[in-house]
Amino acid sequence: MQPIAGALTSTAGYQTLQHFITHARWNEQEVWKQLRRAVPAGPGVYLIDDTGFPKQGRHSVGVSRQYSGTLGRVGSCQVGVGAVFAQKRRVWPMGLDLYLPREWAENLPRRESVEIPHSVEFLEKWRISLSQLDRARRDGILIDAVVADAGYGEIFEFRQSLRKRQLRYLLAVHDTTSVRRQGREGGAAISLKRMAKSLPRTAWKTIKWRDGTKGPLRARFAAVRVRAAHGWTKGGHWPTLEWLVCERSLTPGERNRYYLSNLPQQTPLRRLAGLAHERWKIEEHFKRLKEEIGIDHFEGRSWIGWHHHTTLAAVAFALIEAERLRGGGRKTFEQVRGVVRRLILLMMLAEKNEDAMLLMSFKKRAPPGWGFG
Repeated sequence: MQPIAGALTSTAGYQTLQHFITHARWNEQEVWKQLRRAVPAGPGVYLIDDTGFPKQGRHSVGVSRQYSGTLGRVGSCQVGVGAVFAQKRRVWPMGLDLYLPREWAENLPRRESVEIPHSVEFLEKWRISLSQLDRARRDGILIDAVVADAGYGEIFEFRQSLRKRQLRYLLAVHDTTSVRRQGREGGAAISLKRMAKSLPRTAWKTIKWRDGTKGPLRARFAAVRVRAAHGWTKGGHWPTLEWLVCERSLTPGERNRYYLSNLPQQTPLRRLAGLAHERWKIEEHFKRLKEEIGIDHFEGRSWIGWHHHTTLAAVAFALIEAERLRGGGRKTFEQVRGVVRRLILLMMLAEKNEDAMLLMSFKKRAPPGWGFG
């Protein structure tokens, strides 16, 4: 906010900008809705993941000693649960919500100190993801498949919820997950690790899923139809038949990976392998949000401030991504900046007063190329 305020020549300065982010009562979910509705028509892959925001102290909303994939360990951080929509070369942000640990959700003084709304309750990360998913579908997003790591795929209720929504998925799971192979349901359930070892050599195929910076990315894959043993009781209905996708690295010493998928039985192995490695796009998305946009630079403490900051970071990312994909042509830039202007206009008008002054100042003295003509 300081560089932006320094570029303005009006009474609408740093304090006004700070108020707009940290206290103004505009609804960030309305902004996310506009972003989702700007997605080009057509189906795509819905990618789910969470990301950590390292934080010291204990006063910033949601900060706790918890596991973060960003840190690679348990550490003091905030955790955001997010999703993106991937269509070939395009990646579009779908949502980002702060995960609120129980120690925050059930502590009234801490809640009040950071202005957590009364409607916000403790939710597991997978339940937050389902809420985002439902909002995306209501906004017309056509989902070809849902992809997530083992933090979500291991949860039976999450997979079951996707099936109830009639959504296809390919989700990573741990090698200790137990399954029964199709046609051998009467036998004992075995771990995925043992199942992979039992497959014949002819079941494994070397597949390249994309070209990396250091050359083609390949691994050995095999797929077999199984029923997950979780939740099954003797005499009950058999669990849903799914694909077990096994992956072996071509590099000695690297661990194997496993995925469960409810894609149709006729799905080619190459398609399953390709989906398994779509998840790198959301990891790259979070990396770019931090390195290019500064989404992890927010220094406020409040619930509303965190969500306002991350929402505007997503708007900025969408603008940059659209320009990158279209080559930065003037016509395209005008179209995209028009979307951003309308979003900001709606938010600023909702606040009126000081923020309206900022809007008018921006209109009169807009940076080069951002005229409101």
